[in-house]
Amino acid sequence: MTLEQFLAVNTPLNNVELLPDNRLINVVIGDGALYGVQVDNIPDNSSVTRVEATYAAPTITADALTFDAQDYVMLDPDPAV
Repeated sequence: MTLEQFLAVNTPLNNVELLPDNRLINVVIGDGALYGVQVDNIPDNSSVTRVEATYAAPTITADALTFDAQDYVMLDPDPAV
């Protein structure tokens, strides 16, 4: 499932978490539910920074950065799993 498809049914997007190189790694929905997206080559012991975000399909804007939600694949979009 793409991040765009996920965000079509899971709202609101409040925050995103970014790696030090400003790659999107997680999205935060509603009251703090954290969901990951597939990311390659994550350095060991990487810290993440949580920043406020807005979503206007298909674009996520956070900290003056933009991300196309169509380009991301969810790790596990089913919270029941």
